[in-house]
Amino acid sequence: QSEVIGSLRQQSNRLSRGINELLDYSQIETGNIKLNFIRVKPEDVIELGVTAVVMQAAEKNIHFETEIEENLPEVRADLEKVVFVFVNILNNAIRYSKQNDEIKFIVNKGNGEVFFSIIDNGPGISKEDQEKLFQRFTQVGKKSRQGWGLGLAISKEFIQAQGGKIWVESEVGQGSKFIF
Repeated sequence: QSEVIGSLRQQSNRLSRGINELLDYSQIETGNIKLNFIRVKPEDVIELGVTAVVMQAAEKNIHFETEIEENLPEVRADLEKVVFVFVNILNNAIRYSKQNDEIKFIVNKGNGEVFFSIIDNGPGISKEDQEKLFQRFTQVGKKSRQGWGLGLAISKEFIQAQGGKIWVESEVGQGSKFIF
């Protein structure tokens, strides 16, 4: 019974995430993204994001390493949407990481901007797939039933709506580094 309840809970959470992604994407398509800009400490994004995925990371015994540059300025951003982006990328990194792996976060500044990087040791992404990665309903690499192919498309729209950029640096067999 416990296993059945656990399975039902996982499926319910998956459907809920899918519905929320579809609702978020419908906001984007209609041009009705509502942004709530506040002053955000970069450390808060990391803390809120890690808290959201701690269970998934524990299931695979994933370790996090954090490298935050000192004296980072606060950024003007929609905290909820930035945390969504961070969690989405982090969930993907966990999904494609092996048992007992490590995921690294780097937060630094340059050219008047703050950069968040999430680095995994997963299978990496081919150049061809990188071009499609941020398109809606797109999944690359080994197909899984984990997602709807909307997370990175929504992430891109959320970051661009706030005047930012998002991209990936990756090679097959070398892991991936997502930066926004």
